[in-house]
Amino acid sequence: MGAEAELRDGAPARLQPRVERAALALALERDALPESPAAAVAPVAIVAAACAALAAWALEPGRPEAAVAVRAAIEPLAAASRIHNDPRG
Repeated sequence: MGAEAELRDGAPARLQPRVERAALALALERDALPESPAAAVAPVAIVAAACAALAAWALEPGRPEAAVAVRAAIEPLAAASRIHNDPRG
């Protein structure tokens, strides 16, 4: 019980470096600053989706590879983020 609470409570701090890397990658892709609103929201959603996919993957019997589960979870978010931020509409 204590380990579960520790994992849950410490998750934001452990995930922050991943969010920052995702923000930087998206910012570079969009030619924007990582802290800009256009680049700051999507990485949080993408990292959260990846974590949720991994948690669901771990409980799934006969599961595919983890990368397949994560890719399926984040691709729609990444695609929507690109479309939403495309200056061509």
